Amino acid sequence: MLKNVLKSICFIILVQLFQSNIIMAQNEVSFPKPNGNSNQLFFLQRTPNANTVVYELNVKNGELDSIEPVHIFWILYGKNAEI
Repeated sequence: MLKNVLKSICFIILVQLFQSNIIMAQNEVSFPKPNGNSNQLFFLQRTPNANTVVYELNVKNGELDSIEPVHIFWILYGKNAEI
């Protein structure tokens, strides 16, 4: 009896997890991608907005700056950067 109850509870939990993953996939947001920067190393994006942190090589006069080799900056998309 207890074994059947536990199986049923596990099944219900799995169904709920599956449904929540489907809902999350349907609500997935597409962020703008920064491009056109040949020195860009990578960028970070997260919800609740499309603001982006960009990490790029800090090149001066064709050479990597030995004191500050990585330049980090924000890109603010839109007035409130809301998606």
